[in-house]
Amino acid sequence: MDLDGDLEQRLRRLWQVLEQKGLVGKKLAVFTEDDATEIASQVCAELGIICEAVFVQHMEVWIRDARRCEPLNKRLRGDHILDPLHAQILQDRKVQIGSGKPSGGSTAAASTQHFVSERPERQQFLDPDEAQARAKKETETKDRWAKELYLELKKMDAPALGELEHCVSAKHLHLALAGRTRASTLKRYVKAWKLWLQWMEAVKGSYVAGTAGDLVEYLFCRYDEPCGPTVPVLIVKAVTWMEKTACVRRDDQVGSSQVVASVRDYIVEMLSKDSPPLKRAPRYPSAMLEALEEAVEDQTLVAGLRVVAWIKLVKSWGTLRWDDVQKISPSELRYSGNRLTAILRVTKTTGPTKRVQELPLCISEFAYIASPFWLKTGFDLLKEGADFRRDYLLPKLTADLGGFRKVMASYNDVVSYSARLRKVLKRHGTEQQQMDPILSTFWTEHSERATLPTGLALLRIPKEERDLLGRWKPDGSDTYIRMYSGVVTKLQQQFAKAARDRRRFRILDEQEILESAISWLTDRVDVWSDPDIKAAVQWLEDSMRWEPQGLWETMDGENSSNVENSEATGVKTVETEPEREVREARDAAYIVVAVNGRCKRLHKVKGGVELIEFIHIFVKLSEFFFRK
Repeated sequence: MDLDGDLEQRLRRLWQVLEQKGLVGKKLAVFTEDDATEIASQVCAELGIICEAVFVQHMEVWIRDARRCEPLNKRLRGDHILDPLHAQILQDRKVQIGSGKPSGGSTAAASTQHFVSERPERQQFLDPDEAQARAKKETETKDRWAKELYLELKKMDAPALGELEHCVSAKHLHLALAGRTRASTLKRYVKAWKLWLQWMEAVKGSYVAGTAGDLVEYLFCRYDEPCGPTVPVLIVKAVTWMEKTACVRRDDQVGSSQVVASVRDYIVEMLSKDSPPLKRAPRYPSAMLEALEEAVEDQTLVAGLRVVAWIKLVKSWGTLRWDDVQKISPSELRYSGNRLTAILRVTKTTGPTKRVQELPLCISEFAYIASPFWLKTGFDLLKEGADFRRDYLLPKLTADLGGFRKVMASYNDVVSYSARLRKVLKRHGTEQQQMDPILSTFWTEHSERATLPTGLALLRIPKEERDLLGRWKPDGSDTYIRMYSGVVTKLQQQFAKAARDRRRFRILDEQEILESAISWLTDRVDVWSDPDIKAAVQWLEDSMRWEPQGLWETMDGENSSNVENSEATGVKTVETEPEREVREARDAAYIVVAVNGRCKRLHKVKGGVELIEFIHIFVKLSEFFFRK
């Protein structure tokens, strides 16, 4: 009895969900009994219960009853009077056409006659040439993407090819595979499938469809970016359609897995909420910025990845979005005076239709941690490798990542390039990897924009200055443009000095990055044991605590304590830019004078002999000559 009562209660809850969604009466009668399984699964997913066979059976009964009662209910509601195909309306229309004037029928018939008489006047017919051009374009688009479909099926050695190659000519084989699928749908499915396999190649190292767990990880990766609620549905549909078209065995199909369907529904539900939880992109640690600088200068690395590393550094120091970078015209990118400048004409807050139409960008000569020359090196690499005209900054890379194609790199392309780049990053001055490969997808394309503002906030920089750096509240006045470069240069200099400090892990509070990595690992990598997770996190922590290996050391007395004291007192120091030249090798006991407009202090060469009397004499002579 208790079991029957529990079943009745659950069935009542199922019916209540149908009523809440409005799927009763004539709307339920639209479906057939074959749709009962899918409807019951969706309702059970809404309630968070397992879809049992008894629920499907009751759903079939409800659909059957609704279809049986619908004709009578339609007459009771009077819907048959408004039916455009009703006999009386057809008769009135016949009389109207024959006599040339409206007939005296019912009100509903009169309104329908008025509609029928006016509709041809409002209808716009396509010009024959235009209709032919559209049909030709549709045919060409389908032919192109049908060939792309054939190539993808060829790569995966699809069983469907072996069945069709014997009975269909090679000329029409790709169209036979596409079938009656529309060109636009075929394009979306093939593109989504290629993006999925591109992610598999970048993260897993193989350009083949993975398991259901890999597809789930890819869905969560897209969810973290984030994406729209229709994207997970499109990905699963594309994978399912491609596997069915390829005639993959039912047991080997990934897209039709119940686990994938459950994760897809969960992600769609989270993305469809009115107020979804705000996801914060993890920022880059200062040690990784140092590794990116080394990657730009590493001549053994392929040119494409060196340019990607340069782009990520420009995004970090310039606090840019991905769209901001791609909408920079190469012709407006300038490098002079050891600074990189540009004008942002189309961003989230600027454009022809916005109040502010353009904003400046400045990457100063102080924006470095270990190598002060990365800005010029990457600029020259991009200029030499992509020397063709375009209205975007980063082109798509070739298959070997060594060159550039005359196509704009998409967001998914850059996500793949970034994952590959993080795998080859090294601890500065060593051949050791920067992180475990499993963490290569931890950071997103918004992480660069979060790096400098977070670090400067920890250094107690006022919010109005940080807003100027990120252009969150741009002002269109001339004062804003004039003060931008000066303020941003000082901000970049202050962050760089803190990032060069040996205690940068504590000063910039980078422990928060480790906590985010632990949370990300435990949510995404369930198959890992706890020791493996701890080992990956420990390796990342060791890399983040790696002492800076910069060749340009701070002057005596200008250590991290001065950085903290200057922030506390509000006094901002100015650092002298190192000149790009090979330093002269000197023997011990040489005395070096640091001059910045006047004699500030003396530096003893490392390992030199303390010559107190000689120092005093040298100081007196220096003061005398500078007074002159």
